[in-house]
Amino acid sequence: MKQDTVNYLAVGSFVLAGLGVLLYAMYHLIGGAGAYDLYYTRYGNIAGL
Repeated sequence: MKQDTVNYLAVGSFVLAGLGVLLYAMYHLIGGAGAYDLYYTRYGNIAGL
């Protein structure tokens, strides 16, 4: 029974660490940190898109 507890703890820690890395990456990808540039594009005719 002790082995099961250790396995659950290891897997749970791994999942939580992965979730933390994912949230950290998403925060930086969406521009949540630092300055950013804002760009606009205007098309005269979008019929060919």
